[in-house]
Amino acid sequence: DSTQGDWEFDQNVSDDWENHMVAHIPGRDDVLELSAEMAYRSVVSGATSPEQIIQALSSARILVFWIAKGATVARYVKRGFAVGNVVGINYSKPLNDGLKEAYSNQGLKSLLVDPKNRPANPCCETFGGRCSFDVIQMPWSLHFEKIEDRLQLMQQVYSALKPGGVFILSEKTRQPQILEVAYHEWKRQQGVSDDVIASKKKSLQGVLETLPSRWYEEKLVEAGFEEVAVLHAKFGFVTWMGRKPRT
Repeated sequence: DSTQGDWEFDQNVSDDWENHMVAHIPGRDDVLELSAEMAYRSVVSGATSPEQIIQALSSARILVFWIAKGATVARYVKRGFAVGNVVGINYSKPLNDGLKEAYSNQGLKSLLVDPKNRPANPCCETFGGRCSFDVIQMPWSLHFEKIEDRLQLMQQVYSALKPGGVFILSEKTRQPQILEVAYHEWKRQQGVSDDVIASKKKSLQGVLETLPSRWYEEKLVEAGFEEVAVLHAKFGFVTWMGRKPRT
């Protein structure tokens, strides 16, 4: 069935955002914590004193693709990163409005991009046109891009990182039927009804197109990343980290 789904990140989705994330993405909060922790370890890896750690954290620049309402931000802030050095890209006005409500008065910058103009350029003028991020996190967003655009976006992320910078990528990968059945059973355990499971699957058809996990590992290397490794995985939801070479 090649029917195109009608999924949109509209006001209804935004209003129920945390439930959409926690009840539909296995280990969602664990992934956000692990991602921020690895970002922290990467940024402070060369520091040899408390003063150097503080300096490294206060100057580190982080970009989050699909920052949504900012659940990633709190994880960075509690580890000492500066809110004003976190920037985000959103493709949904309701989600971006929720982000601004929570963080705009703290100096966080976000770019709202019309979905027709995606994928967004990580070196856009809104962020000073500077391709110099220490960390770029892409939580469950690349799988919404056209398949033919995904490698190019990985390459843009690579260009936007400083040497030694880290890319943290979370995706839903292709699930064999036996794994999809187990995933849907997990959703039921989170309180998601069979009707919601079926309707969401139908609405995402052609909107979220999955690829095998090996495709991502191959393309991360092709884009130039080294030290590519799995940070978290459950039911085909996989998070990788990769590093731009230091030299």
